[in-house]
Amino acid sequence: MPAATSGHDRSHADFTGLDLAALQALAGSGEPSAAIARQVADMAQGLAALADKLVGQPQASSADVAEADCIAFLEGQFRIRRLRVRHLPGLPLGEPAWDILLDLAVAHYWRRETSVTSLCIAADVPSTTALRWINGMTKEGLIVRRPCQRDGRRSFLGISPESYQAMLALAADALRTGDRVRARYQRSAAA
Repeated sequence: MPAATSGHDRSHADFTGLDLAALQALAGSGEPSAAIARQVADMAQGLAALADKLVGQPQASSADVAEADCIAFLEGQFRIRRLRVRHLPGLPLGEPAWDILLDLAVAHYWRRETSVTSLCIAADVPSTTALRWINGMTKEGLIVRRPCQRDGRRSFLGISPESYQAMLALAADALRTGDRVRARYQRSAAA
């Protein structure tokens, strides 16, 4: 177990030498020391979670993560959702609003216009369902409808500026969280 450190010396405690798995195994073993091990394991998990919160406080903006990295993450999420359908066929995993926001955020970054038909396809649900979601999201101000300059019968959809910023912030937080989780697993594997 790591030596105790003063809060004045370091910003957070170093848990790299802590064998949390061994503590958890002992806690469930029924040994007389199991209750103590359980408490120590719970405290260690709580401290690790607190350290993650203190060190990696999510920011309201995505300023510390490049916009292109955020968009790459969002596009990756869209593609992963299609892989879920391929690898878990028949499971009802649809989230049309999420698919719509992912598609529109990526389209906004690349300055691509998105037709209603294209967005219905991206939502991966029947057209009538997608249209209900599109109309509801438009009313909520999540997405905006713009008339086509060349053909007045058509319109294009885009993500609202507020929704775009929210998607970038979400992606930045997700990337930071992924980095923290990866670092924790790498420290655990190295121990």
